Amino acid sequence: ITELPVESKEQIVAKYNPDQLEQGKILFTGNCAKCHKLKEPGSRTPAEWNKVLKRMIPKAKLSDSDGQLVRAYLIANSKQG
Repeated sequence: ITELPVESKEQIVAKYNPDQLEQGKILFTGNCAKCHKLKEPGSRTPAEWNKVLKRMIPKAKLSDSDGQLVRAYLIANSKQG
């Protein structure tokens, strides 16, 4: 996950189905809120989320597949860069 390029909202929406994005939301709220207040997905651009997630996904001990779903959810709902 730390090596993935920044994908646009359009690329993410084309690549992930609504069920996968919903799973990403569940993983985000269930794991990230354990340590800190959650940020709104629309508070950051795809590039900003990518930078944060490269650091936080390993700290949260998420698997690559779960990390990719969280990333997809956040980027799909991010603000335009």
